[in-house]
Amino acid sequence: MLVEPALAAETMVDTAQKHGSWRQPVRFARHRLHVAVTDGPPLGAGAEPASG
Repeated sequence: MLVEPALAAETMVDTAQKHGSWRQPVRFARHRLHVAVTDGPPLGAGAEPASG
């Protein structure tokens, strides 16, 4: 079930992928209180994962 986003957050990821998944876990960095949720791309939009 999807929920309506209420806050924007910055995350840290290792760009290396293995079989279409991140090799390392995604980590929370900080809340972005000055950024509106609508400023970001919609869920599912973005670059295609690298084949691996």
